[in-house]
Formats: sequence, C-alpha cells, structure tokens
Amino acid sequence: MIVKFKKFIKINKYDVIVIGGGAAGMAAAVNAASEKMKVAVLEAKPQPGGGARESWAIENVIGFPKGVTGVEFYKTITDQAAKFDVHIQTNCAVKKIETIGNHKFITAENGEKFMAPTVIVATGLEPKPLPVIEKFLEKFIDKGVYYGMPPEVIKTKTSRLRANEGNVALIGAGNSSGQAALKLASIKGITVNMVVRGVLDTVMSHYLVAQIRSHKHIKIFEKSNIVDVKGKDDWCSAIKLDNGTEIPVNAVFSYAGAVPEAAEWLKASGINLDEQGFVKTGKEVNSELKLETSVHGVFCAGDIRSGSDKRIQVAAGEGSSAISNIHAYMGNHPEIKSYYTPKQIQLKSNPCKYAWQKAADGSICGDRASLSPQTSKDFMLSLPDD
Repeated sequence: MIVKFKKFIKINKYDVIVIGGGAAGMAAAVNAASEKMKVAVLEAKPQPGGGARESWAIENVIGFPKGVTGVEFYKTITDQAAKFDVHIQTNCAVKKIETIGNHKFITAENGEKFMAPTVIVATGLEPKPLPVIEKFLEKFIDKGVYYGMPPEVIKTKTSRLRANEGNVALIGAGNSSGQAALKLASIKGITVNMVVRGVLDTVMSHYLVAQIRSHKHIKIFEKSNIVDVKGKDDWCSAIKLDNGTEIPVNAVFSYAGAVPEAAEWLKASGINLDEQGFVKTGKEVNSELKLETSVHGVFCAGDIRSGSDKRIQVAAGEGSSAISNIHAYMGNHPEIKSYYTPKQIQLKSNPCKYAWQKAADGSICGDRASLSPQTSKDFMLSLPDD
C-alpha cells in the first residue's frame, strides 16, 4: 500500500562546510570565503575558538606583537569571517557525514541537514581524562579540580585560591599549561606548583619555558606524576606525587594532554583513523592530496589530523592549505561545479518524486509526494539546475 503524505525538507547548501571553529577551521573558512565560496562553519560548542579560546596569553601568533588572549584572538577571527559572509552555526554537533553522488550530506545531532561538494574536518582536541582526576571529580567537580582554567574560577574563587599560602597545582607541559601557570602566578598571593611528566623544554615553546623557570612564584616538579588528590570539607586540599611528596594545594588545574574530539562519528562516517583516533590523510590513505581523508572530498586540518604539529599557528596554516587541496580536488573533478547539484542523486532505492524550490537564504527544500512506509528512508532527490 502506498501512503500519500507531504513532508517539508530543508537542506542548507554550501560550497564548503567546515566542521569545527578552532584556528584550523576558521582559517579555512576565511580563506575559502575570500575566494567567493559559500562557507558554513559548524561548531559543537556555544562559541567558536577551540581549546585556544581559554588561553590567557598567546604570544607567538603573527600580527600580535604584545600577545593576545584566546577570547580576543577569536573575536578578531570571527569579525574577519563575518566580513566575508561566513555562516557560523554554534551548538551544532555533527552526527554523521554521508557521500551521495558527488556531494556530502551532513546531519547534525539537532536534526538539521547540510550539503556541499567538499567538507573540512577541523574538530580539534578535547582534554585528556586522567584517572586520578576523574575519580576526584565524581565527588568534587568544580570544587577545586578543573580541566583547564575556567575564567569564572579566577573571577569568583580568587580568595579561596589564596588560602593556606596560596598553593595551587597545575598539571601539564604544553603551551596552554605554560600560559595558565604564568596567569595564575601573576595573581598576588598565589604560588603555582607545576607537575610535569617529562621535561618542560621538550614540549613547551622556549619563550614560555624561560619565563616559567625564572618566575619566583612557580615551582616545577619535572618527571613527576600525581597519584592522589585529597579533599577536605568538600574542597581540594592536597596532591600526592609518585615520589611520595605531598603538597598542600587549594586547586588542581589539569592540562595533561588532549585526545581527538568527535572520533566516534568520524569513524562511523567511514573516515579512517589511526590507533589514537586522529584522522589519517594523504599518503596514509593513498591520496595525492596531503589533507584529503579516506573519503574523497572530505579534508582534515589542525590538531585532529594524524601527524600534525599541535600548535595554533600550524593549525591555522593547515586550514588555509586545505583550500588549496580543495581547488586541486575540484580541478580533478570537473563534473563538480561550485554551488551546483546534479539533477539526480540516488540515495538508496525505491525512488519517489520530489518538487524542489530554492529558499531566500539559498537553501533547498522539497515536498515528499508519495512513499511506501516500508521504504520511508529510501528516496531520490530530483534537483533543478541552478
């Protein structure tokens, strides 16, 4: 039996869709839009910026000789993106990418649909969970133990951080941890105890290492690990190192590494990942294009890419390079035209008729005319030429 009904479908259509609003994603978006491409950035979080948004002082990015905070840096980038009419959609976590014909169809967790001939994955990283921290967070979340250093903690908990000689602990040896240590140490009455698994000089930028080693309010515990976090009166009170040293502290800020963000849906979308969950590209997936993934037409840039240098300026550079890769890809596929959809795109089977129209915002939409309930997910899109 064929049941006749109508269902309004809207697909937001672009030339390039960038997934992730960090340095790589925003650089890609600005470069693409500056070349007259219609670009959307889909950001899972409430604001674009990635992990660097929480940086207190970025001093090694071109164009900011006096340094810049993460918030200021990303405001500048989003203003630049707005100049080129980049559409930035926040709170838009991606659920999957599907390849249909020469196009990529993206479904967000909120149900929205997007399509483009090319996609750039730039989802970045998220804090790496530490077992000892996770155990403590179960009982004392936001009570002295944090992943990163939330600005609201500095604004509202300063008096608590200064208690008991003002000792705080900071875990990690990357640039973000160095910037956070210097910010904390600049607050009167606070002493920072940096716990580093290895040696600072092997991971952190030299300009930060020099400032940290010479700072009188920063103590460094290299080749050390935290094995226990103790609490008192529902608040962090001390940490214990693997050499037996116990240090009274009022807070613990963890910057101990990061893991790929969104690895699960990337894998489900057919994108090849390495053992750690980073996206393989280029020769690793038999592509001549350095930033192309195992799915043709889907590219990857920034920290989420396997083998990339985890630096903000490198991520931005890769985001820009992704646009060159897209030009090369489009050159190898003359059948794909910018902002063009083929007349027939076969999704699965049992096609039914669609009537399509173009909305004022450039999206495309259509009505389902008739469909068998047994094949409600199988249909064919019949799209007009632009």
